Amino acid sequence: MRRLNFQDIRSQQLEVALRTHAEMPGLFPWIDAGISSLISALYGTAKTPDPTTVAGKVQSAVWLWTYKSVYTLSASFQLAELGYYAESLSLNRSLTETLVQILYLRRHPEESEKLPNMASGKRRKLKFATMFEEIAPGYYGSHYTWASEFAHPGWGSNAFKMTRDNTGQGAIDQGVIYKADRFTGSFNEVVMFILGFLRALAAVFPISNWDPETRSDWNDGTTDLQAALDSHIAFKGGPNSWHSLSEPMWNPK
Repeated sequence: MRRLNFQDIRSQQLEVALRTHAEMPGLFPWIDAGISSLISALYGTAKTPDPTTVAGKVQSAVWLWTYKSVYTLSASFQLAELGYYAESLSLNRSLTETLVQILYLRRHPEESEKLPNMASGKRRKLKFATMFEEIAPGYYGSHYTWASEFAHPGWGSNAFKMTRDNTGQGAIDQGVIYKADRFTGSFNEVVMFILGFLRALAAVFPISNWDPETRSDWNDGTTDLQAALDSHIAFKGGPNSWHSLSEPMWNPK
């Protein structure tokens, strides 16, 4: 049997991308429009009133974390598009941490002093478990822990490189393989994150101060992404535990 090489994998990922577009053409416009709305919101919130205050420092940090997340969102979705589903989930775990931290510091700006600083050697004193339990109770011990299986070497992560037949027998994937359910799983998470970041920006930077173009783009983006999420909930026959536990992140109060 000929051995798999990297050129094979590169060819396979292009084939997976073509098949993904052919079978899921309606999903791509949601992501394109959603991330574009998030970029527009960043243009409209680029000025911090007073970065010398605690609240101003948090606003500046939130803006920069969100700007960085634009590229993480894009990378996650493109990885899923090419068939790298576990890798997409690993990035989504990082996005979860960023979004939860933003929502937590919105409530407790003074806690920003507990964040790590590599330049000074300051270690993190604000635990993610603490932030998760306040912002999205129950999510940390279930879905976040599950995602850790893919960000770190765990037994569960092996399932993403195996395909099972009708008898339940599994075989190692020979390269990059198209899997519709894995792609839609990543898609739904990315939709949730874009919606969450859009609404978090509006919570940290009062939307009443935004210019009309930014507000219009934000309204269009949140309306469309909420419709995408609602359609997924309806398709599943109602909200499942992921929808319920993640809602405080994509619909913060």
